[in-house]
Amino acid sequence: SLAAFFLFFVRLRSVENRWYDGLITLLVLVSSFLMFSAWGQLLFGWRFFRHFLEALERHAMRNGFTNLPKELATLPLLSRSHQKPFLMMCARSCDTLSALKSNRIITRYGDFRSAYESRAQSLRSHLSRLLNLVSKGPVAEFYSSRHIAAVKLETERAILHTANALIDRARAEFWHEGRSDSIDLQSDKRPPGALNSDDKGRILAEEFIALRFSMYIFYVLDQMKKLMWFVVISFVLLVLALNVYPFQSPRLIEFYSIAVFLVLAVGTSLVLGQMDRDAMLSRLTDTEPNKIGKNFFLHAARFGALPLITVLSTEFPTIRSFLFSWIQPALQAITTSG
Repeated sequence: SLAAFFLFFVRLRSVENRWYDGLITLLVLVSSFLMFSAWGQLLFGWRFFRHFLEALERHAMRNGFTNLPKELATLPLLSRSHQKPFLMMCARSCDTLSALKSNRIITRYGDFRSAYESRAQSLRSHLSRLLNLVSKGPVAEFYSSRHIAAVKLETERAILHTANALIDRARAEFWHEGRSDSIDLQSDKRPPGALNSDDKGRILAEEFIALRFSMYIFYVLDQMKKLMWFVVISFVLLVLALNVYPFQSPRLIEFYSIAVFLVLAVGTSLVLGQMDRDAMLSRLTDTEPNKIGKNFFLHAARFGALPLITVLSTEFPTIRSFLFSWIQPALQAITTSG
C-alpha cells in the first residue's frame, strides 16, 4: 500500500516545470499526513476512551448515570453549544450538593458537613460569576473568553475536589457492599417518600459524582468531534485542490479520492457505531444499549454528507455543474460588489 501511495505522487504531473510539480507533491503529502494523523488519533483515542467507559459500566455507581437529567441526553457530537451542557451540569451539581449536605451520610461527620457547606457556597459563587459572564451575549463572551475560561477552571476544580471527597465517602459507606440492577430497578419504582435517608444519600452522592464524570465524557467527545471535522474539511479541500487543476493523471486522482474516502468512511463509521452501541453512553442518552439507533445515522449524515458530495461532484460533471449553478451567482455578486 505504501508503494502504491508513493507511485501516486510520483505519477502526479502537471504542465508546469518539475519544481512546481515537486511543490504540489510536497503540499499534498503534508495535507494527507495531517489528515490521516487526525484520523488515526480519532481511532486510537476512541479505543482507549472506550475502555474507560467500559470500566464505568462495570462500577457500582453505573446507575447514577441513568438517573441524570435527560436535558443532558444530547451528546456533543450533535450539540452546537459548548456552554449550555457545562452550565447545566454545574447548576445540577449545585442543587445536588445543597440537598446532600443535609443528608445523614454527611451530617454524621461534623467536620465533613462544614467542609461540604463551604464547598457548596464556593461552587455557587463560581457558577454565579460564570452565568454573569455568559449572559452578556456572544460579543461580550468573545472578548471575555479568557476570563470565562479562568472561572470555568475554578468551577471545575471545585466540583472535582468535592467529587473526590464524595468518592472516598462512597467507598466507605456503600460501594463496598456491591450492587444489584434488579434491586435498583425495583427501588426506582418506589415513590420518593419511601426512600430512607441512606438511600437518598447514596443516590445524591452518585448523581454528583456522575455529573463530574459526565463533564469529562462530554469534553472528550467534543474533542473527538473537532477531530472529525478536521478530517472532513481536510479531505474536502484536498480533493478540490487536486481537481481544480488539470493534472495529467485525472483517473488516478479520482481513484485516490474514492479510496481515501472509503478508508476514512469505514474507520469513522466504526467509531460512530461503537459509540451508539456503548452501554455507558446509552445511559446518558437514554437509548437502548448494544443497538444501532437513529443517532448513528444522524452522526453519519452530518460528518459524511459533505465528503460524499465532494467525491460525487468530481466523478459526475452533472452534479458538479448543478452545485456550481447554486454557487456561481453568489460568487458573481461578490465580484461585482468588489
